[in-house]
Amino acid sequence: MIWSDQGVVMVAKKQTDAERRREKYASLINAPELKQLTELQKAFLEKRWLDQLNWFSDEAKRYQNWFYWMRLITIVCSVLAPVFVSFGSVWGDRLSDRVLANAIALNLINDNPPSPAPSPPPEGVASPEVVSPEAASPQPNRPNELATLADAALPSSTERALASTAFHVGLFLSQIVAILAAVEQFFKFGDRWRRYRRTSELLKSLGWQFLQLSGSYAVYAKTGGHREAFPLFANQVEELIQSDVEEFTSQIAVQKQIDQSDSSHPKDA
Repeated sequence: MIWSDQGVVMVAKKQTDAERRREKYASLINAPELKQLTELQKAFLEKRWLDQLNWFSDEAKRYQNWFYWMRLITIVCSVLAPVFVSFGSVWGDRLSDRVLANAIALNLINDNPPSPAPSPPPEGVASPEVVSPEAASPQPNRPNELATLADAALPSSTERALASTAFHVGLFLSQIVAILAAVEQFFKFGDRWRRYRRTSELLKSLGWQFLQLSGSYAVYAKTGGHREAFPLFANQVEELIQSDVEEFTSQIAVQKQIDQSDSSHPKDA
């Protein structure tokens, strides 16, 4: 909030999660209870423990968002893909049936032309008896009108376009599902999110235990305080970070062995 001659001007600044965490823990690091810590030890808390906590927390949040969005898109596309494919296929079959029925109807019309009009009798021959319209036999088929009706029964270009579009949309959604599954398998968003979240929570737990001198630091509450407990805390923080690095490198090594195994055993043609 900034005061000016024109009144109060509100300045809203959106803080990131890392900034909020840094602001919260910075006040704890500079608390009077930690005044016995040296400047080097406080620098370790701020530049090593807090930086790593922010990094792991931010990475966990980022991979969680990727994992959730990709899973949500995969679920939606997996449900819609067969619907569009089935709809396009069934509709296309029905349109094909209408085209076939139209072709059969036109063939029948062409195979049964109208009867020719009777020729007039030669001179000197009596005309045949005139039959009244009521007693006349049914008129022959009217091929022109039937052909017009048959053509009207043909599917329109809009119907063909909709059926084709629905079918191809279903195929496209199926490809999206396959691509997202491959990307998830490659980047392992879910595994990374859970690993980073676990490490960030462990770092946070170590920090709170150290600040409160509880857990494995409880013995220092009466014997030396935070200054004496700091070496143990720093060692545990480094071990936790090192274990995460080793887990990451081991996953890379395992994946490399799998790739080499797959390449050394090509599939039979």
